Order: sequence, then structure tokens, then C-alpha cells
Amino acid sequence: MEEEQSVHPHTAKHDVGKLKYGCEHYRRRCKIRAPCCDKIFPCRHCHKEAVNSLSDPKDHHELVRQNVKQVCCLFTLQYRAGGVFLGSTSTP
Repeated sequence: MEEEQSVHPHTAKHDVGKLKYGCEHYRRRCKIRAPCCDKIFPCRHCHKEAVNSLSDPKDHHELVRQNVKQVCCLFTLQYRAGGVFLGSTSTP
């Protein structure tokens, strides 16, 4: 017998994928594009860990969180620019 999941209709869209995405620092359904190196990371802390682990100290740099301009939604795989998601933000 299949069990039905009862989810409140107003919160269902917001709860999809909760705690399945993200990293050890944050549980969220998006990734950021670091403007300093143009690479994708789950969060600024993951960026810091990645660049600090590079063997050449000249490659170490800081991500200024206020400079992040692009966030990728992991459901739609579209980028948010200027605070608005491009295209549909409906979840699968």
C-alpha cells in the first residue's frame, strides 16, 4: 500500500528538497557564482575552503559576499540576477 504524503498546499513548494541540498554550512537550494574567480560554489565558506586549499598561495583570495551577483536555483538551473529569478521558479 502506498503512503500519501500530506503537505500543506501553501508550504509544499517551499519545502521541496529541504535538507537534501546545500553544504555543511547552509541547507539551501541554490549555489553562488563567485565573481572573483567565476566558479560555482554552494556558499562563500565552501569557496574559502577551496581556494585556501590551492597549492599556490598566489591563487588564494577572498570572496566578498556583497559582490555576489548571480545565484543559481538548483531546481530550475537558472540564474538570479538583481534579486529576481529569470523564468519560471516552479519546482518539479
